[in-house]
Amino acid sequence: MAEKNETSLSVADQEKVLKEHFPTLTGFIYYSDPDTVEKIWHHKVVPTFNHEEKELLPYMLHAKRPSDDLKDGIWSVSSQDWVENSKDGQAELIAKQNKQIQSLTANNQEKQEQIDKLQESISQSSQTTSQLAQQFNLFGTQVTQSLTKVTEAVNKLTEKEGDK
Repeated sequence: MAEKNETSLSVADQEKVLKEHFPTLTGFIYYSDPDTVEKIWHHKVVPTFNHEEKELLPYMLHAKRPSDDLKDGIWSVSSQDWVENSKDGQAELIAKQNKQIQSLTANNQEKQEQIDKLQESISQSSQTTSQLAQQFNLFGTQVTQSLTKVTEAVNKLTEKEGDK
């Protein structure tokens, strides 16, 4: 019997019952008193009816819905999220560390995107430099060939004049 009672305390079950009894409700907010001994008050669903402003909720009321995988979810002030109720605070610490990991991962991804863009820019610059170097080599070769022809022509003219 205790198992059925715990199942009925789930957020999903509370929402379902409220929807059945109050068809005009427009949403939910969630109450959490982590210090109470009564488990139902750790994560109590509260119906809303008039699209109340959810950003300006008083202490212990939260717009964010607890995850369905939490057996006894409570709101953690330090991590600003729902965590599993735990006597040793391990769940809260893990939730906080998970947020830090997510933040670092996002930051790392942004940095990697910046690095990728920079590498692409360097690659394009290298290609452009390589193309310019080839054009300069071609130009240098053409100038050398032209100078060789001019030198040969001048030498021939000089020889002809010297022969006279």
